[in-house]
Amino acid sequence: MLWRLRDATLTCIDTFAGSPEHVAADIDVSDLQATFERNVALVDSSRVRTLVGDSRRVALELLAEGARFDLVFVDGSHYGLDVLVDAVLSWQLLGDGGILVFDDYVWGELGEDALLRPGVAIDAFLTLVDAKYELLFADDQVGLRRVAYPTAVDDSSAAGNRCGHVG
Repeated sequence: MLWRLRDATLTCIDTFAGSPEHVAADIDVSDLQATFERNVALVDSSRVRTLVGDSRRVALELLAEGARFDLVFVDGSHYGLDVLVDAVLSWQLLGDGGILVFDDYVWGELGEDALLRPGVAIDAFLTLVDAKYELLFADDQVGLRRVAYPTAVDDSSAAGNRCGHVG
């Protein structure tokens, strides 16, 4: 994305600790952050702000500092409640016209329990914000554009070419 959007900046939130799926598959996660940093350096690391930590805590800190993003990509935990919390916080970080993308909509490798599936949480969130978004695409990923509506959140600081990644 940074290759195509020359003026864009990226804020990435990640624990870099891996996930239960990594553990179950016996995947080594000890080098996740270093791999991320090497990949970012190939483009332009000066345009990337990396925030290491749990997305719930870090997103609340971003809200407190008045951050706003034009694009948020949610690709973190696959647990339904985590996805729902990330969705709500990410929505609040979007300016009007901002785009929210969820990854792994159809993912279900941990079973049929709704608490173990991102898609159920994404559907619940879409019900909550009904009529306040334009659906852009829906498949393995779901993308929506936030439409203007009155809120208690001040969206006046929204400016172009800022992207966030939660997860």
